[in-house]
Amino acid sequence: MVAVLAFKYMYWHFVYVPGEITKAWMNFVWFSLNFFSVEQLARTYFAPWRGVRWKQSRGFSIREFLNIHVSNMISRALGAFVRTWLIVFGLVSMIIVLLSGVIIFVGWLALPLLMLLAIYGAINVIF
Repeated sequence: MVAVLAFKYMYWHFVYVPGEITKAWMNFVWFSLNFFSVEQLARTYFAPWRGVRWKQSRGFSIREFLNIHVSNMISRALGAFVRTWLIVFGLVSMIIVLLSGVIIFVGWLALPLLMLLAIYGAINVIF
């Protein structure tokens, strides 16, 4: 009876729960990828911010031409600036999610050993 219970615990601790931890971890990775959408931000890096762009009216005026092109360049620069920070935040959050997942996964697998070491240390302190 004790052997069956020990086997069930080992299966639960080392097979079932690591699979569940991996599923949860992949959900966090998916959320981080989709929340910041780094791939799409990189593809549209120099696109105007929020699609704001000016078009020239009929006829030609050097003043209007320069005003429109400078405004469009400012919109693109603003878009690149904001996208840069969103990409940085996205990559930092992805690194945090990945490192947290590794720490939690390894910590869970090492938990029985840590528990035995704590019991051993407690027995040494008592006696």
